[in-house]
Amino acid sequence: MTKRVTAITLVLENCLSVTFKIESVFFALSNITEKVHGWGAHMSYRKEAKEMLMKIQPEANTIKAFSDMRLAEGITPFDRLRQFNDIVAVHIYYDDDSEDYVYLDWGGDADEINEYQSTGLHTKTGELCIVVSKNNKVHKQFYIDSAGGEVI
Repeated sequence: MTKRVTAITLVLENCLSVTFKIESVFFALSNITEKVHGWGAHMSYRKEAKEMLMKIQPEANTIKAFSDMRLAEGITPFDRLRQFNDIVAVHIYYDDDSEDYVYLDWGGDADEINEYQSTGLHTKTGELCIVVSKNNKVHKQFYIDSAGGEVI
């Protein structure tokens, strides 16, 4: 039996998170690796992805998507995701109540800015597009120029 994804949570550097139902999201992770490390009884297990592609429909841009609405301070999820390039991980929820937590590739020396993340709002469709990748950017993947318009 195949599991179905029901929701995706983007975990941000400041511990805020934003959750979207899968019906409003195109989503892909690639180059996923699993790592086990530690010493003695203090072993740690984690999954890491080298690339994430995500396109979120405008109807998902609701304050209810925030994990703690007090932290939202009147901004929408799309505004928050465009203001800061700080997605750390993706929490994936399945219909059988299982979950996956996948860390994303992080580039640069800053703890709060991921140089591998690029984000754009498509001005014609209202979709928010996000790419986290060392070698791919939102304007290449989703044909969005720096102003948010569609690249012909």
